[in-house]
Amino acid sequence: TVSADVNGNYTVPNVAQGQYTATMTADDYGTYSYSGNLTAGETVTINGSISLQAPTITAVIVSSITGSQATITWTTDHQATSTVEYGTTTAYGSSAIDQALATSHSITLDNLVSETVYHFRVTTTNSHGLTSSTSDGTFSTIGKPAISAVTVTDIATDSATLAWTTDQPSDGVVTYGTTTAYGNTANAAALTTSHSVTLANLDMQTTYHFTVSSTNGYGLASSSEDADFTTASPIAVTITTPTDGGTINRPDIMVKGTIANTTGNETGVTVNGIVANVYGDTFIANHVPLEEGANTITVTATDVAGYANTASLTLT
Repeated sequence: TVSADVNGNYTVPNVAQGQYTATMTADDYGTYSYSGNLTAGETVTINGSISLQAPTITAVIVSSITGSQATITWTTDHQATSTVEYGTTTAYGSSAIDQALATSHSITLDNLVSETVYHFRVTTTNSHGLTSSTSDGTFSTIGKPAISAVTVTDIATDSATLAWTTDQPSDGVVTYGTTTAYGNTANAAALTTSHSVTLANLDMQTTYHFTVSSTNGYGLASSSEDADFTTASPIAVTITTPTDGGTINRPDIMVKGTIANTTGNETGVTVNGIVANVYGDTFIANHVPLEEGANTITVTATDVAGYANTASLTLT
């Protein structure tokens, strides 16, 4: 490699004979290439010219996208300024500029609107006033989390677990109460896409209204519609006789089963409205009438506090 003299001439001494190639170049200019075959003692004169070139833009990348910001980076083959035009249409309408000459460019766009598609174009101008621009590009700012698959599981007398998913890492909050005024919250602060919150100290056999909400790391939040669930009764009822789906060939039947009440309250039982005899945790109802065809047997257990539960089966 040699440099030109004040007149723009290059002299390359001691070139070995045989095939050779030569390239002339300069900052901000194009290149001129030449090749030939050099014999011993020969001097070769090459006349060529190179022209100023506009910057070549490569490696355009959009990164660090949030609900209100995005960073656009690119490189140029020689030093140039940095400009990004952007907007919600190809008319753009906004721009961000850095007049410093560089080959590695980075522009951060601020005050963007969340969940919005933006168009952009990058432009660079070198010290000779030659400019290059890219074609139109797009990116989308981050929006609110999308909540889906809200479920209520593990419903007990005093607790229930609410689960849901989001399309991006977010926290989880359940707002709940016995009316749509709610009044209580339970939180899961970790940012994740699978959420689970267990509500505790609930009242037995009570209907609760709830909504779930999630907020992502950029402060954007979404909430579900109101929904409800009912906590379990403290009373468990099981029919032991007859068997569900059985066939009975007489006009009435005896129904037996068991009851359990975690409160310890006195509990009464009816079978299709007929009062059953209760012996500890067992009940018996005699002569429960049947009709021709399909019959539904419904056992209702109710305690002195008003808690209740039912069990049923079908006979033919």
